[in-house]
Amino acid sequence: MNTRTIKIADATAAELHEFARDTLGASLPANAKAPALIAKISAMHSGDSITVSVREADVATATVPMADGAPVKKEREYCTIFIETQEVSGGDEPVPVSVNGKCMLIERGKDQKVPVEYYEVLKNAVQEIFDPEKDGGLKPARYVMTHPVRLIAA
Repeated sequence: MNTRTIKIADATAAELHEFARDTLGASLPANAKAPALIAKISAMHSGDSITVSVREADVATATVPMADGAPVKKEREYCTIFIETQEVSGGDEPVPVSVNGKCMLIERGKDQKVPVEYYEVLKNAVQEIFDPEKDGGLKPARYVMTHPVRLIAA
């Protein structure tokens, strides 16, 4: 997997979580916003830059070529996904997914063709679960997908 180095101040919350988990071995709250994450990471990390992974989809859409000073319209990439139904309240309802302020409702329980960036959001949507120990404490956090999703076709 490719990596890139970015300034902590320019990192997204997902990138900060990834760095804290994979590089520092830290478990930070899943719902923490970027400023709080930056403060916690800065307390554990002495640099002003972090290294994060670059996914193939990010590489493909990272730059848009310019023609005569105007952006060239890039063809949108799609994939087919399947979101599992869940045994929770609303577990059979469509899942709202937002990318850059645009929301899409994706139905559960059947194959759906969606833009690749919406699949990436679902793939990275995780929550922390703390199971109780028998002695009254809590087990270490485990991360589970908020909406179990499978990639059917890229």
